[in-house]
This record gives sequence, C-alpha cells and structure tokens, in this order.
Amino acid sequence: MKQAKFILLLLLMTSPLYAKRVASLPGGLMFPMFPIAALTNAAALTADWVTEADALYSPPLSSEDPHSYLFAVGSGKSTFGASAGDSGRAQGGAAVHNVFGGASVRLRRFSFGAAARKLDLMGPRSVSCDASVLYSMTSFLRLGAAAYAIGG
Repeated sequence: MKQAKFILLLLLMTSPLYAKRVASLPGGLMFPMFPIAALTNAAALTADWVTEADALYSPPLSSEDPHSYLFAVGSGKSTFGASAGDSGRAQGGAAVHNVFGGASVRLRRFSFGAAARKLDLMGPRSVSCDASVLYSMTSFLRLGAAAYAIGG
C-alpha cells in the first residue's frame, strides 16, 4: 500500500513572553508539548524556548483499551533545538514501542528542521523522515511548512 505524502502549511501567532513562561502551547496548533515538536514541525524547536521533559501515562478507560505512555525531552535555544522521545501502548502482554527524534537550526529569520520516527520497533516498517521550515515574519507571526513521510 502506497503511503500518501503531503505538505502542511501553517500560520502561527505566538507571544514570545508567553512561550518562555510556560514552555508549551497548551493544545497548540503545532504541537501540544514542546518536546514532541519533532513529530509535527521540528523547525519549531528553535522558537526561543527552554529545556523541557515530559512523561505522560494514560490508563485504560475500559478493559478493551491499552495502557499508553509518552516520554519526551527537548531543548531549544534561538539558534539550535533538539528533541527525542518514546511512546507506546501495552495490552494483554503485547506492547508496541515507537521512537522519534528531531533537530532544528535557525539562520536569521529561517528555521530548518528534520525529524525521524520509527513506529513499532519490532515491526517491519521503515523509518519515516520529515522536513520542515519556519519563517519568522515578525516576533509574533511565523509561517511554517512541513513535508511528512519523505522517503519512508
């Protein structure tokens, strides 16, 4: 089965003061937590953030639901950012683990990012790679684009 490839264009409005204070965009357009930016737009890792580590656990809501978890760390400065993480689920003795990582570099008004993820470490699926870019139009307005599943 052929995977669909697509490019996503996003327009973001963020306040640098708010971003530095909370270090995450709660329910944000690009990503809900800073360390998992590599999953949606790695170029955002240079958006003047701080270092952050997150651990999430979701218990099953019913006997048919799996236990789910996410561990992620990320660090971003105005010129370089990186993040990595592990997520997965377990149910009935069977577990699925996924890993991801990404990095970004900023050159003046442009931030360029690259990320990779491996879904189901024990499965045959190959590594999926993404590329992204952000252009800082003003200190509050950024235009972003991402290409997902490049060569994967």
